[in-house]
Amino acid sequence: MAYTVIWWAILAILLFVPPLILWRLFRANWIWFALGIAGYLLGMTAKGILYFAGQALNLSTIPVMPQAMVVGISSAMTELAAAALFLAWGRRRLGDVLAFGVGVGLFEIFVAMMAGWDEITTTTKTHTSFSEFAHAVAFSFLVERGITLIGHTTSRALVYVFFRTRSRSLPAQVPSLILLVRSADYSGRRICGMAGWA
Repeated sequence: MAYTVIWWAILAILLFVPPLILWRLFRANWIWFALGIAGYLLGMTAKGILYFAGQALNLSTIPVMPQAMVVGISSAMTELAAAALFLAWGRRRLGDVLAFGVGVGLFEIFVAMMAGWDEITTTTKTHTSFSEFAHAVAFSFLVERGITLIGHTTSRALVYVFFRTRSRSLPAQVPSLILLVRSADYSGRRICGMAGWA
């Protein structure tokens, strides 16, 4: 019983504390949480199109590691490109930029939970209780989701930083470009298998 209560309490902290902090301390506008989700869904749509394009090009016939690299990087870049459509124009408050990424992370938590719950229910062919779900996914789910939430938030913030610091001088763009590439690399690694329930 104690395990279940602690697990769900930590989940509640993940779901409610970040947006409350952004709202109260950074004056984030709630619309940016929704825009983050919209950007994520747009990126997922583009990702699906790329997946079918890869199937048409017989991407599945190449070795596993290069295949994982192609899928991971293209997946990360579609997510970040979709975010750029919302973050590249005009000045945004810090709270709004962070809310954009937090919205993505919170939405992914919800999606991962629904997918996990459905998988457990389908496998066991019985109704899954709150306690059974918490024990099935364990604390590793919460740790991974917390790390992923941070990753989504920082990667979207770096997209904004890249566009806010760009200039016509290529050398001046190098630092922000490096940050953006590192962000894409992190996202690609997460998508390629470091995340357990993504």
